[in-house]
Amino acid sequence: MYEAKYIQYVTKNKSRFATADEIKEICVPITRKANKSKGCGVPLFYENNILYVDSTDAHYYIQGATGSKKSRVIEINIINSIIFAGENAIINDPKGEAYRRTASYAKAKGYNVLVLNLRDITKSNGWNPLSLVFDLYINGNMPEAEQAINDFVCAVMGPAKHSANDIYWPENAEMLLTYCTENLMDLESFNLSNVIQMTHESNANVLREMLFDMDQMSSAAISMHAILDLVAEKTSSCIYSTLKQGLKPFIQNKSLLELLCRNDIDFKDLAENKTIIYIIYPDEKTSLGFLITLFFTQCYQYLITYSAQFSDSKLPRRVNFVLDEFSNLPAVDNFENRISEARGHNIRYFLFGQSFGQLKNKYKENADTIISNCD
Repeated sequence: MYEAKYIQYVTKNKSRFATADEIKEICVPITRKANKSKGCGVPLFYENNILYVDSTDAHYYIQGATGSKKSRVIEINIINSIIFAGENAIINDPKGEAYRRTASYAKAKGYNVLVLNLRDITKSNGWNPLSLVFDLYINGNMPEAEQAINDFVCAVMGPAKHSANDIYWPENAEMLLTYCTENLMDLESFNLSNVIQMTHESNANVLREMLFDMDQMSSAAISMHAILDLVAEKTSSCIYSTLKQGLKPFIQNKSLLELLCRNDIDFKDLAENKTIIYIIYPDEKTSLGFLITLFFTQCYQYLITYSAQFSDSKLPRRVNFVLDEFSNLPAVDNFENRISEARGHNIRYFLFGQSFGQLKNKYKENADTIISNCD
């Protein structure tokens, strides 16, 4: 009776777990005696003091509940194997555990170790989020510079936009911030502090004078006319007030602003030299999450642009994004497209999460696409 009713759903399945020999055949062995490994990746097997890792270009999604030791058992071994193989990495390390366990090893192997530390700003390298814009501008790459400005503005105003009851105010504040940023990007001292000063309402006349020198049919000029020519003083003040709210994390924290006005982190090092970057920040607070996603976005975009100079569009040295607590980061725009194209540029992702539901809640219908691009 069972067969008669359910036979259409029964298939002869011969799938099984791989044997030890089959795993070792597709993996790269790492031993303590070797000076360098032929590859790096997720550890899949260990036997006789030999660690076997998957060194292919496959992305990985590693899931485990809090306390399951996924960081200590999997992540730290991945990072150490990356260092051992001489590849580069950007590591999302909220609590600084990966830095404490692997940075000294990286330095001993001749790595340039950089840290963006928002937990303890006194121990951080500087990162000017507008430095990339300036470099693109002076090299004549205006489309890329404008895209970098758009990424910067969307990141800064993102929190205010998500919490707004009326989208009119943050959208106009975004246009105002974009306009101020674009008009300052030819300054050699182009930084966030200068942009914030330009966004004061008292500088409206200066912004209006700059507007006269622009192409009046450009989208930027048309947008700014809509703001600067407002007759209702209260409406204009509300736009400036909304922008000030978006810039509040920098205005209230002078140490953070100073950190973001100097630049020790050059993404070019990731493409050309042995470099590892750790991102440490207070994950118990959500107010600075947008800065972390902006950093990853700028880094990725730079690497993609850099890889275009090679005939195969691949970076000469593989760059690994090791993103612990991935599902707790603010959602990265178009990440499903990013992870799909990354392998073709010699970029690999290791994503760590606590549950698929958490990932689904953050990325909605795109969560399935992200997972399908991972092993």
